[in-house]
Amino acid sequence: MAMPERLKTRALKRPSLWDRLVGREPARNGFLKLNNLMAQRRTSVPTRQSVSDLIDAYGIHIYKKKNRATLLRLYAYYANDTWIGTATDEQKILRLRDMKKCLGISDKEYHFVMQKVASDVLRGREEAREEEKKKALMHWPARIPLPERYSLTLVRESASERMRRLLAQDEANVVLQDPEKQEWEALRDNLHIERKEPADLMTLHKYRLYWCIENGRMPVLEPPKNFSAFRQYERAHMRVAAKWVEHKRMVKRVHYGGLSLENKIYQGTYWRCDELQTRAFPEDIWATLDQGELYLTNRQFLFLGEKQVRTLPFTGLAQYTAYPNGVEVQRTSRESVFFQFEPFSDLLVMLLGRLYGQA
Repeated sequence: MAMPERLKTRALKRPSLWDRLVGREPARNGFLKLNNLMAQRRTSVPTRQSVSDLIDAYGIHIYKKKNRATLLRLYAYYANDTWIGTATDEQKILRLRDMKKCLGISDKEYHFVMQKVASDVLRGREEAREEEKKKALMHWPARIPLPERYSLTLVRESASERMRRLLAQDEANVVLQDPEKQEWEALRDNLHIERKEPADLMTLHKYRLYWCIENGRMPVLEPPKNFSAFRQYERAHMRVAAKWVEHKRMVKRVHYGGLSLENKIYQGTYWRCDELQTRAFPEDIWATLDQGELYLTNRQFLFLGEKQVRTLPFTGLAQYTAYPNGVEVQRTSRESVFFQFEPFSDLLVMLLGRLYGQA
């Protein structure tokens, strides 16, 4: 990965005739605008919100293979520009940490990038002073990733075992000791977790698993027994008890009489004239079609229901949204599906983001 001298503002790509007809910008402009936003660091420091809004506006999937190299290169440019800037060390740390989170840079990728940046900054320096300068330059960037005393411990145990312990939920409400509380705080800071969660042992296991997934250590579970729906090289990464809920449009038909006319013929006898008609009232509802076990694999959603087996390949997935009680998946050709389950919807979305990007 070659390093530039500084970030530079680049001209946007002109829309093609087809882009103008459909009223959209070229997809490449998303990366060019991101480059230009980061290049304006000297006049206005890009915030996490501005970068996240730009990524969302252009639908940039930060975990797709074809996007990773571009995002890593941009982060390297930004780190190089920030490193040799005039800001204080605390400001530099905050900027690099925020950009690392926005672009989905893992600790492993961060170490690789910073080594390249250090080599570029020190290029041409005297050999006798290079190691001394390198140690000084690497001092404050080392405060951004997870401390080694925690990361080395995390890589010893497999992510699959951590997933099994988390899904068992045997250690909820177990109070953390002081060393575990320090690790809980370090992981929370490293993962940029802002929501309030209990400081118990189960939450610590969840944060540990988050860190493993972010750094490419995916959990792998045993497939269902006596089941042959798994294709070659397909692996299960998560299993939860869930309901398959689909978005449906129901039409209610109501017999409506409208205005009526009643005439008295003689005492006790009346003639009634009604305007009878049927009116339709459409209504959007979520209908539960089945319940069973939901498997998230590296290729699809596999749902083993009580009524039937259903699949949703990643190729038919348009968008997904996380909720506290499940995940809504929008399909490209059919109505949306809502997988209803609790808890761990955030964990499934975290896995899905990386698996969908690698599919």
